Amino acid sequence: MKVAKRVGYLLLFLTIGALMPVSILVAGGAAMRQKRRLSKLSASEGTSCQIDQECPPGFVCLNGRCVRAAS
Repeated sequence: MKVAKRVGYLLLFLTIGALMPVSILVAGGAAMRQKRRLSKLSASEGTSCQIDQECPPGFVCLNGRCVRAAS
């Protein structure tokens, strides 16, 4: 029973180790996509809005446009 349990743990850790690079790549891709989206929004001087909730995170609605919030 002890050997089977140890083999199970070994397989679990090997699986986690194999999936970790994939999860890092997915997270990096998501971060790059978000950065590209925010830079496009900044370049186009914001999208039209009526309330702050219509703007992406880090932006507020000002005079009908989403603008980057002051930090």
